[in-house]
Amino acid sequence: LAEEIGIHLGDGFLSSNKSDYRVKGHKIDEKDYYDKFIGPLMKIIYNLDVNIKNYSDTYGFEVYSQALSSFKINVLKIKPGRKDDIKVPEIILNGDINIITAFLRGIFDTDCNLNFASKYGYKSYYPNISIYQSSEYLIKDLKYLLDLLSLRPSIYKDKRYKGFTIS
Repeated sequence: LAEEIGIHLGDGFLSSNKSDYRVKGHKIDEKDYYDKFIGPLMKIIYNLDVNIKNYSDTYGFEVYSQALSSFKINVLKIKPGRKDDIKVPEIILNGDINIITAFLRGIFDTDCNLNFASKYGYKSYYPNISIYQSSEYLIKDLKYLLDLLSLRPSIYKDKRYKGFTIS
């Protein structure tokens, strides 16, 4: 469940009034991930057979379920609508190391970037993992969780977009 919450905060959208839950990603790069992992995960956690398919420029699924929507909003306390001010749910922030790492795996699998920077005189040597989000609350919560794991990420306001990056 923790990993699915991370997937939700990364690639998901929860409608505030239509009981609509969507998870969509890159239609080529993430196809196997959706087919082989996210689809079966939805079956295991929610007993839902999701119809994963191509959309105009994404790949994923849409589910219309009042029960799922109610669970996510009322039990998990995930804010529906735009994710501009979304936070990591308390159930994750107060979770043990297994819950925290599962959540981070979900959000990093869907929204993370990996590149190799030149450093110390070596070309494309230094790995840099980063994630961009429009919600400052979410970025600060992610930093808190990464700090718990003894990682020391940096946060900066991303000038290219109206949001924040952590790396």
